[in-house]
Amino acid sequence: MKKSKWLLFKIAYLLVACVLLFSVSVSANDKSGNDGPSKAFIQNQSASIVQYRGLLDLTDDSDYGGMYIDENGVLNVLVVDNAEVQAAVNSVKSSIKQASATALSADELYSKASAAEVNSVAELAKADNKFEYDKETLQRAEIQQIIIKPAAYSKEYLDSIQTTLEDYMEQLDIVGIGVDEIDNRVDVDMLDVSDEIIAEIEELIGQSGISACSFEEVPERPKTNYSVTNASSVHNVFGGYTLGVGVTVDGRPGWLMCGHYLEVGDFIYATGCNSPIGRVAIKHMGIYGDFSFIERTSTQYTITNKIVDASDLRKSYYWGMYENGPYVFSQGLSWGFPVGTYVEKFGQTTGKTGGFIRYSKHTATYTGEGSAFNLIRATYSSAEGDSGGPVTVYLADGRYRTVIGIHSGSGYNSMYGGSYSCFTDMEDLIEGITSTHNVQAYAQ
Repeated sequence: MKKSKWLLFKIAYLLVACVLLFSVSVSANDKSGNDGPSKAFIQNQSASIVQYRGLLDLTDDSDYGGMYIDENGVLNVLVVDNAEVQAAVNSVKSSIKQASATALSADELYSKASAAEVNSVAELAKADNKFEYDKETLQRAEIQQIIIKPAAYSKEYLDSIQTTLEDYMEQLDIVGIGVDEIDNRVDVDMLDVSDEIIAEIEELIGQSGISACSFEEVPERPKTNYSVTNASSVHNVFGGYTLGVGVTVDGRPGWLMCGHYLEVGDFIYATGCNSPIGRVAIKHMGIYGDFSFIERTSTQYTITNKIVDASDLRKSYYWGMYENGPYVFSQGLSWGFPVGTYVEKFGQTTGKTGGFIRYSKHTATYTGEGSAFNLIRATYSSAEGDSGGPVTVYLADGRYRTVIGIHSGSGYNSMYGGSYSCFTDMEDLIEGITSTHNVQAYAQ
């Protein structure tokens, strides 16, 4: 009898332990509150990003199925045929080891970042260096295991399905489409998933293409997170948008933010400012995503992590980054973030919210705004007024952030827990904003 009770106790204990382990695993990847995931996850994620960047050459291989960071922060590589993968992994780890030999430690990086002006931290990064990370992160990447998994479909094939369907989004009531690299498929959000519509899609991509897709009926098109605050054509930044980051474009100072519902020539006001802080010089909604450049029209306002009224230094108007720096805006650091990366958005309505990248290439047809391509889709929350805010990733063990995108809008999909958000990739923005690609962090 005692043995029976002891056996039951052990079984109950094991069941409780399994539940606790499962809940810890799930919470690490689903947590999207202000606190974010654990420090261990951030450290592993930083190492995985370094590994991911080194393995990007794999993405040209027809056997490559995708890459993502799992709930433990570890890089997973999907392949149809893994014959060449291990050699590529070994080569990358050798390169990382060489880079770590000359890298600065996290303390040295943080010390320099703290001593610098917030926006001039970008000077610490070298755009031509593949591994702009601290020594500890590089060493962790060298020893951290890369998980290799089999895939049914190549990323090349899944991308071809997405490209084909993008030409018929309006016709077929497709409101969102992206490649799910975790589950190795194409996710298609639609207003109508009737047999007739699916039959039309099958004519375009074939039965094998249908098998590689997941179709989800959604109640409405995604929306840009913009709210109208007055009836005129003048837009009030703090009522309708959030300014993303201070920059210079070809030497002209100003701010980056979203582009929807803006037109070139529109004046931009900030709450409390009696005159416009800037004017829309560049607006884009299309292949490079959703962005605009607001050129400063008056030196009355200086550009820092606040808009400061030079005529009255007691007045300052927050924009974008509500938290203290340092943070980085740099072409050398703002590229190469895989699915599963934990990101944080800063917006004037919901403040800081966090979530995980779900698609690295998402197309959305917004209500009343047409389509925006090559967006990044993530699980952080957002609301009206957040449009234009910066999206960031932690670097150097979470000690500072790099801006990797500009928030655009949100939608709904029950398969991933309800609402999702979209942002413009910073590197796509830089490519589309000026032919010279001369976009720099603004330093006072």
